[in-house]
Parts: sequence; C-alpha cells; structure tokens
Amino acid sequence: MGKAPATPHHLTLTDFVIYGIVPCMTISSSPSKEQFLADLLERYGIDDSRGIEALGLIKTVSNLLDTIVAERMRSHNVSGPRWRMLLRLFLEEERGSSAGLSPSTLSQFQHVSKNTISTLLRRLEDQGLVQRHLDSHDRRRFVIRLTPQGRDLVHSTVPEHAEYLNHLLLGLSPDEYSAMVDGLKKLRQTLQLHAGDCHKAR
Repeated sequence: MGKAPATPHHLTLTDFVIYGIVPCMTISSSPSKEQFLADLLERYGIDDSRGIEALGLIKTVSNLLDTIVAERMRSHNVSGPRWRMLLRLFLEEERGSSAGLSPSTLSQFQHVSKNTISTLLRRLEDQGLVQRHLDSHDRRRFVIRLTPQGRDLVHSTVPEHAEYLNHLLLGLSPDEYSAMVDGLKKLRQTLQLHAGDCHKAR
C-alpha cells in the first residue's frame, strides 16, 4: 500500500496525532480549521475520530502541564524534569525506603533515555540537591539519594505545588471532576493492558 499523500501543510495524519495538533484544531472556533480537520479525516477515510481527539487532547494537556510546572519551578532554579526526579526520590523516602534509586529506575519513571537522566543528575549534583552512593548490594553500581538541601526544597515546595494544581482544576464542577477522574482511570487500565502486550511481543 502506497503512502498517503501529504496534507497541504506537509503533515501526515501521524504528525497530527503525535504533535497534538488535531485536538487543538478541534476546540478552535475557527471554521476554516474545523473544515481543514474534517477534510483531513475524510482524506484518510476516518469516520470515527474519537481516539484521535481524546488521546491527542490528553497529550496536549500533559504538554501544557509540563510547561506550567517548569515555569512555576523556575524561581527555585529547578526545571520540570529535575523537579519530578526530586519528587520521586522524596516519595521513595516517605515510603520508608532510604536506599535510594538507581539511574535506570529514574530513567523508567521519567520515560527518558539514560543519557538524559545522566544530564539531569549531573545538574542536580552541581546544585547540591542529590548525591551518588555505591549500591550496598552491588559495589559496581550506584544509587541516587536526596541531600538535606534537596529534601528541604521538595518539603517546602510540595504544599504550594499541590495548592496550585488544585487551582488549575477550579474550572471543573465536582461532577465534571469525578467524571474526568473515573474516565482517566478506566483509560489507564486499558492502556496498561496494551502496554503489557507490547512488552510481551518484544
């Protein structure tokens, strides 16, 4: 089967899904953009666009949240990805584990490559927020732990961060919030099943 022709904007349907352009266009009030989307879906013979719209919208919301968090944490001289790493280490300690986490575990949690994790860790080390320690079970490996400064940073910012996240949801009524959470939980279960199938196929 030949490759489908490119759209007038030189984007394939896959590009629209990956970059979250479809939901942005869907919620726009511009008739021309809505018509462009309709023409694009018709070009590919797609009658049901719920998957594209819903999952694309979730990706767009996730990207927007990352941008907001990064901006909020800028005053603490910590990027969004570095903040999430500190928070992950902090939560691990709160669960009663003081052993630390390996870079591989942090890489899986952040969904980034080991090279990216190494860069993030190096920056956090330079800031005095984390330290590397030899793994007590395997002296060839090392684990990452919070320093007192890193722990204090997370401890002092978590309440403010949680309050701001609540603020972002003020536009939803209690019923809308409940429906959203229930729907996302069901979607998560479905995606986890598919993710498990993908791992089995490797």
